[in-house]
Amino acid sequence: MGLAQYLVYLLHSAESSADSSARSQDLFCGLNSQGCTVNLVTGTVADIADVRIAVDCRPRPISGVLHLSMVLQDRALLQMTLEDWKAATMPKVTGTWNLHHVFEHHQLDFFLLFSSLVGHQGYSCQANYAAGSTFLDAFAQYRRSLGLLLM
Repeated sequence: MGLAQYLVYLLHSAESSADSSARSQDLFCGLNSQGCTVNLVTGTVADIADVRIAVDCRPRPISGVLHLSMVLQDRALLQMTLEDWKAATMPKVTGTWNLHHVFEHHQLDFFLLFSSLVGHQGYSCQANYAAGSTFLDAFAQYRRSLGLLLM
């Protein structure tokens, strides 16, 4: 098994700090040095239009999906605002549904969701992130019940 030759990377537009930009640039340079061509699309997986744009701009057919969203808004649940809740859950919940709908009829080699142990073990200041991760686990069962590919 080798590295993918082509990658479409949907980069959340809020990821604009110098540190995150440098990390992304390091990732892309590393992938490029191994022979992988990266298409960078700015947007959010929580917006189905952005997902469709990312899919439409691809240079080759998409063989698989890796969903690795992670937004942390750590606060105790009683101090958490609705915006804190949405910031951590939307990429995981809405983003997963968007990827599912856009790729539901594609022939994929893999559809891989990354959740967190926080969804099972809990962490007092990450109820929102835990909820998103627990959703991913439940969604995996749903997708399997439809007979769709999932890893």
